Amino acid sequence: MILKRLLIPKWRKEKSAEQQPAKELAIDNADPGIRRQACKQIQDPSLLQRILLEDTDAGVRAFAGARLRNLLSGVEPEAPAPEARLAFLEQTNDPVLAAHLAVHGRESGLRHAAVERVVDPQILAECALQDSAAVVRMAAAQRLEDKTLLERVARQIGKKDKNVYREVRRKLKVIVEREEAPLRLRAESE
Repeated sequence: MILKRLLIPKWRKEKSAEQQPAKELAIDNADPGIRRQACKQIQDPSLLQRILLEDTDAGVRAFAGARLRNLLSGVEPEAPAPEARLAFLEQTNDPVLAAHLAVHGRESGLRHAAVERVVDPQILAECALQDSAAVVRMAAAQRLEDKTLLERVARQIGKKDKNVYREVRRKLKVIVEREEAPLRLRAESE
């Protein structure tokens, strides 16, 4: 009888762990597997971000980051309202999250806000070429500064979006003039 109380089967331990709230399990439990499972139930982006930043296990951090990105992009059925996701994006300063939302965000307003925070020129070029909303394509083109990527966007956008094409050509012209200015000044001085 005493041994039965001391030697609790594993399935009973897991059952008692499932009865605790997911928030407590995700933060306080010693087992990384249970913390990872608890992250599946969490719907609060700020708690997921806290786990992403503070957890000691890399697997739990990666899982919390993926869950956070999926919730904020609107892929998950239990995702917060678009206004709440946009407000969370405005409060955070995570470039990886911004890049994910710029490409995978469900609403064009969310993608537009994410493009304003993206620092990776490859992501900006991808958004300028492939986004379904013209506003997002234009915002990405306006933030893009890399000459080779601008040339690629100009070649591939062609007649699909004339406004983006004009903006890209204008930026390329400014870059070429900036590169040729020292040569022109040197030639004039000679």
